[in-house]
Amino acid sequence: MSATAPFEPGSISMRLYPHTELGATGAMEEICRQAGLALDAGFDGVMTSEHHGGFAGYIPNPLQMTTFILEDNQAGWAAPWSTPDHLARLSASFDEAGGTGGKVLIRRVWLGERRREEIDRQRKIYETYSSADRPFAEDQTVSAPDGGELADRLAAVVGTVGADALNLRLHLVGLPPEAIREQITALGEAVLPRLRRALSP
Repeated sequence: MSATAPFEPGSISMRLYPHTELGATGAMEEICRQAGLALDAGFDGVMTSEHHGGFAGYIPNPLQMTTFILEDNQAGWAAPWSTPDHLARLSASFDEAGGTGGKVLIRRVWLGERRREEIDRQRKIYETYSSADRPFAEDQTVSAPDGGELADRLAAVVGTVGADALNLRLHLVGLPPEAIREQITALGEAVLPRLRRALSP
C-alpha cells in the first residue's frame, strides 16, 4: 500500500459509488469494503461520489462517508468529491497561490471486454442533467482487454492532458458489487504496477 498524500503527483486513486440496490446500510458497508479492497490492491486513496441530490449513485453526505472509510482502514486516504464549480474555484485558488501539487485526471476505466450497454445507460443518466447549450461530453471511458494495454492507454491520456495524478472510477449503474470488487482487484494486479512505472518522473 502506498503512502502518498491526497492527489500528490504520481498518485492513483479509486472513486467509489454506492450500490443503491443494497439499501442505505448495505451501500455504506459495501463502499467501505470496496475501499479496503482498493487500498489493499495498491491504490493510494479513495474518493466518494458527488453529492448532487437525486441522481443515481450519489451520496447525500460524502464527507461523512469518508470518515466511515477512514475508520475502517489504517492506511491510505479518503476524500469527498464535490461539484465542478467548487473544484474550479479550488483549482484557481491553488494556481493563484503558486501551487505545485498534483493535477488530477479523472477517467472511467474497465479491464476486459468493454461494457457498452452499461456505459450507454450511464451516459443517458448524465445527459439528463446537461443542457442543449452545454451537452454532455463524449464517452471518455478507457478500456482494454489486458492490463498492460490499459496501463499504456491511461499513461498516454495523462501525457496528452498534462496531468500528473489519476483518479479512476468503475461505477456503472446496474453492475453488481461483485463486478466492481473483481475489477478493483484486477486493476491492482494487472494495471497499477505498470502504470506507476509509466507515471514515474
